[in-house]
Amino acid sequence: MIRSAILQGIDAKFVEIEVGISQSETGFRIVGLPKHAVKESYERLINAFKATGYEWPTGHITINLAPADIPKDKASIELGIALAILEKSKQIVNRFDQDVYAIGELGLSGQVKGCNGTLLMGQIIPQDSILIAPNENRLELALLNAKTKGKGIKIHKSPTIFIVDYLSDAIDILSKKRGKKPKATWNELKPAFSRGIDFSEIKGQKLAKRAIEIAAAGGHNILLVGPPGEGKSLLAKAMPTILPRLTPAEAFELTGIYSARGMLSNHQIVIYRPFRSIHHTASITAVVGGGSGYPLPGEVTLAHRGVLFLDELPEFSRRLLETLRQPLEDGVIHLVRKNGRADYPCQFILVAAMNPCPCGFKDEYKCNVCGSRIPYGQKYCPKCGSLDKISLCKCTPSQISSYQRKISGPILDRIDLKIRVSSLTPEERLSTGIGETSKQIRERIESARK
Repeated sequence: MIRSAILQGIDAKFVEIEVGISQSETGFRIVGLPKHAVKESYERLINAFKATGYEWPTGHITINLAPADIPKDKASIELGIALAILEKSKQIVNRFDQDVYAIGELGLSGQVKGCNGTLLMGQIIPQDSILIAPNENRLELALLNAKTKGKGIKIHKSPTIFIVDYLSDAIDILSKKRGKKPKATWNELKPAFSRGIDFSEIKGQKLAKRAIEIAAAGGHNILLVGPPGEGKSLLAKAMPTILPRLTPAEAFELTGIYSARGMLSNHQIVIYRPFRSIHHTASITAVVGGGSGYPLPGEVTLAHRGVLFLDELPEFSRRLLETLRQPLEDGVIHLVRKNGRADYPCQFILVAAMNPCPCGFKDEYKCNVCGSRIPYGQKYCPKCGSLDKISLCKCTPSQISSYQRKISGPILDRIDLKIRVSSLTPEERLSTGIGETSKQIRERIESARK
């Protein structure tokens, strides 16, 4: 029997493919909860058979996809269906004693196209089995046998993997005529996203940088409050660069998540901690996950083992912020929809930024004598020493209170550190010196975690 696999969210499931051919009538039917993409397989299958030089069997063909209670909504099972039909109609012979799994979408010319989540599907296939998969996913599949950099340790014990470009290649593999295996070196793999901003590029803000370092060391959520244009977003974007480097197992886990969401090209792997920034107009489904069928992972899961950044925190809807309470507490989100239930990991550090008031300049002053900006918390002008200062804030007390009340107490309780990001002095803005690098800070954080 030919088997295949499908994705449900970020979980892979086995699919057994049974073929029945009846000579009493002519037709084609797929049973076992196929969704629209799978139901359309007939046209691709019949054209792929003709392009490959094989006959489409006469009679009524029934394809049963088991287990029958799991919806099948991906075309990744088409290669398995094609091989199962050829085997049932005795046009080919499977010469393997082991179980054979085949994943891949078929084109009209018989081409086997890549699919999302191949890494996750390959991970669940037993070690003593045969896996036939698209050549487009070869580097992703090669990770199953990859050795960690500088260490002879395999991440995962994988099945025997063969990669194919066309249906004819898969037929040759089953006949044991020839077969190509995926190979990859670390040099071929590229990071899925950039490392991030180095801390040495951020001027001033010693207190805020120290708070970010403490938050990174302890895995604390942090809120940055300050006037606009003083580096709050830069500090948040730099935070992933000081977090401890991903272990091979963590990189493998994150690569599987991003592959399942279709966010990786064939040459990419997640080697840096993710940084996910959400706009305040994002929907609840986009942020926490969900959907109308089987629940899909959202931004909180894409930020797993990294940073989730909420800029302009009070602009987010109160309902959306309240949905983050449970994920922040548990590090996992439980989603239930009509087609099933999913538990997705979401162990992220929340970094939020906001202005202290609607105009952004509460508690910010300038000198009434020389016009210089007075640093936050300082009573006199650092330039002329005058105590005569003018507030830059134009908001009324009721406006400030209404603005700050947009964030509920339970959300603030889950934010461990709240730090004021003050305005930079002219000397800090014009300085050309280079501060501590992210590498130097990360070494202290790794030492603290140990």
